[in-house]
Amino acid sequence: MIMLGGIYFELQAPGIGLPLAAAAAAALLYFAPLYLEGLAQNWEILLFLAGLVLLIRRNICYTGFRSGRNRGIALMVTGLTLSLVDNVVFRLEGTESIWQIVKALMTVLISLFLAFFIAFYSGIKAAGLFKSI
Repeated sequence: MIMLGGIYFELQAPGIGLPLAAAAAAALLYFAPLYLEGLAQNWEILLFLAGLVLLIRRNICYTGFRSGRNRGIALMVTGLTLSLVDNVVFRLEGTESIWQIVKALMTVLISLFLAFFIAFYSGIKAAGLFKSI
């Protein structure tokens, strides 16, 4: 949630600051143990980074199309989901592997929605705080 929320706040605010550092630290803490244990492969981490690059590119050079943002989000969710599934060269056999993918996808989507809800709620609270000052 910190990773996705940090990326969201960094893309909404100008400059580079604490949200980007928090997102980078959270991404490192997310992928490093999975990579060391052999769950996350190099290509799954690259999928996540490619999605992040598409999101950043979409926000820096606005082209008027939403496909870059949608593809970026899809690549990030795919990278996060597949890094939670134990696979080697994408060999997923049997129905147990399908349930592993569904469980991993639900974990990522619930975290994503919680991150956006917390970011939205924090924004409302911060707006109320600044109105009272």
